[in-house]
Amino acid sequence: EGTSCVTLHAWQAAVSPHLAVEFEGRIVGDDEVLRRSRESLSHFDDEQPVGAPRALALVETAGGPCSPGPTGALQADVFQPLGLPAILVGDGRLGGISSTICALESLVLRGYDVR
Repeated sequence: EGTSCVTLHAWQAAVSPHLAVEFEGRIVGDDEVLRRSRESLSHFDDEQPVGAPRALALVETAGGPCSPGPTGALQADVFQPLGLPAILVGDGRLGGISSTICALESLVLRGYDVR
């Protein structure tokens, strides 16, 4: 019932995760990002009562699919092993259509089911 929000990784500086880990000296590997994401999603599934309507879990990342994660790897590559569908939010401002199409193509090439 209701809404819950869990932040798995946060940094003090409002910069890309790959810079934040460098500035703060706190290394977070791709394997840790995947492990903690899987754990959080499995707990989410476990908390659903039997027979309850299906719930929705959203995984939000910092930036777009081609933004670097904590190790510098593209987030689309980091999260791809989870096999989750992607919801792509576009931008209608100048340059936004092109960047949205590039993001879409990047996700599709990596096998994401884009909604």
